Amino acid sequence: MDRAPLFSEVTALRYNFCWAVRTLRVKAEDGTWSRRTPAMAADLADHVWSLLEWLTSPAVHRK
Repeated sequence: MDRAPLFSEVTALRYNFCWAVRTLRVKAEDGTWSRRTPAMAADLADHVWSLLEWLTSPAVHRK
């Protein structure tokens, strides 16, 4: 079984939620910079996730 596609997906998802990208940061009115991940820029997340939070969160949120 080839696991390369699985590892690619995991890496992409971790990057999008857990890695703050410098070019996506936003400057606040007070001159400080707010870190953002690609998921935050796409309005899929409201904070930088820790790896533990990402690994333990359900893939689907049910109401």
